[in-house]
Amino acid sequence: EVIDLTRSKASDRPVVYAPANGVADRKTVALLNDQGIKTIVSNEFLRGNNRVTTSAHAFADLNPVLVHDLATSSCLSETVDGALEFFKVATCIKSEIGMITAESPQRPRTIIVIASAKWKISPEKLTALISDLSNQNWMRFENFNLSASVESEQNFVSDLNDYQNPLSRLQIREANNLRIATENLSSVFVDQELAEGFNASRVLGFSELWGSSSDATNFLSKNLALVDEYLRAVSIQTSSQITTPQETSEIPITIVNESDREISVSVDLTSSATSRFSAEPSALIQVASGQRITVPVVVTLIGAGVVDVQVQLVAPNGHSFGEVEKIQISSAAYSQFARTLVRGAFGLLVLLALSNFVKRQKDRRTRNTSAI
Repeated sequence: EVIDLTRSKASDRPVVYAPANGVADRKTVALLNDQGIKTIVSNEFLRGNNRVTTSAHAFADLNPVLVHDLATSSCLSETVDGALEFFKVATCIKSEIGMITAESPQRPRTIIVIASAKWKISPEKLTALISDLSNQNWMRFENFNLSASVESEQNFVSDLNDYQNPLSRLQIREANNLRIATENLSSVFVDQELAEGFNASRVLGFSELWGSSSDATNFLSKNLALVDEYLRAVSIQTSSQITTPQETSEIPITIVNESDREISVSVDLTSSATSRFSAEPSALIQVASGQRITVPVVVTLIGAGVVDVQVQLVAPNGHSFGEVEKIQISSAAYSQFARTLVRGAFGLLVLLALSNFVKRQKDRRTRNTSAI
């Protein structure tokens, strides 16, 4: 995933992996090599000493790698604020490269220098530094893309092949939570660039540039909170008690979009009383930013009495999200049936009473006739 994301941003430019400390384990180097990606390791990683001059193109355990000079790269570690810091950086780089050149003046060398992730310099001072270094007649800048394509030479076997960057369980859990939340975000919000930004943040959460695992975890947690804020901006509004006129009826559910982007969602109603209640999920509804739309949801309620129902938003990918609204639904159809039943029973009683009265009258007349 990281490779695909990086390549999509890099276009036609080569992709390389530069671990923050210049140390990489054998499995990572081999895996990236299979993907056509070279790893940039330090000369100290290969030779055990940051001042041993090493070719910029080498093999590490038979895997082609690029090698940066750690001693020269260490010159780019402090913030360049003023003229004194600028002088120190320029002098340090010239001194280190000068000593490397002095070893074999007649032999051209490619020296890769990587700045520390904490190195800070203004664009103006960076331009001035490049200009100052370019004015030296014994060295010049070379296109990195051309340098990265050069074939490797000598093979080295490092003693640090078992190095791995530790990841905490909390960091992995937060990254997984962010992945799930971003999937919902991508499905709900029409603007796909929104989710792409959070996917990139999740990948960045595994970067070696973080000072500690807790720093990376905090970064992931902040992004997760932002995703949740977007999803919470979409909500449901409905009455807490609804009475349906018939056994099968439509009830109104309002979808509110308080976010700054268009959404696409549906509504689902469920109940633990599955033998009495059922509902058809609504169709996908698109709601513009700052708008609300009321949708009819078809429900079926069998029998008298109240049923507890949960109403929830559903993303197009089928995942539920947001707060669950709890409502109570009852049907008036059975009340009408009960009234009709009572009226029918009352009518039947009246008929029975009249029949009994007529029968008594008839029996009385019969007795009177017999007495005469």
